Amino acid sequence: MENPAQIFRREAVEHQGAGTQEGGAVLRLSPSWTYWAFWLLLAVVGFYGAFGLFGRVSEYASGPAVVRLGAPGAPVEILATLPGSYRPLLERGAVMRLELQGFPYQYQDLPIAELGDTLVDPREVRQEWGAGLADRLPVGASVVVVRARVPSPSFEAQGQRLAYFHGMQGTVSVRVRSERLATTLVPGLKLFFP
Repeated sequence: MENPAQIFRREAVEHQGAGTQEGGAVLRLSPSWTYWAFWLLLAVVGFYGAFGLFGRVSEYASGPAVVRLGAPGAPVEILATLPGSYRPLLERGAVMRLELQGFPYQYQDLPIAELGDTLVDPREVRQEWGAGLADRLPVGASVVVVRARVPSPSFEAQGQRLAYFHGMQGTVSVRVRSERLATTLVPGLKLFFP
């Protein structure tokens, strides 16, 4: 058996010792799979590098919501609160994703119809909504109230059409900003990639 620590092939040493004048490949050559492994590794690094530069990470404002039914025939209204710190980033017409309690992953995308101009205290929300829903709000943090109108008096969940009822609770989220994955991981890159 050959010594794997030997860098010269046995045949090459014997050939060299025989005194022939023609040259040959004296060094032990790498296996052929290393060539393909190099290019595979290079492709993987290139893919993740491009993903870091072009991929984006979104930030969402989330908060509790409640269904409000008006007079018969009036549109169903969704009343929600979002953290007040996101108010400068919110705008009328932005898409608000609603997920009702008891119906996980059954999302409804609704445009924001009304957006509060002022930030309110959760105690003020409690007076309008009642204690049950307002208790889900963070204590001491100001919120902004948003409203959306649902085009239909019912929603679809798991292949069935179900009616909205006054007081149904849920959660809403609105995308407020996004940034490159690379600048999220290394904030100093924001100087080069705005």
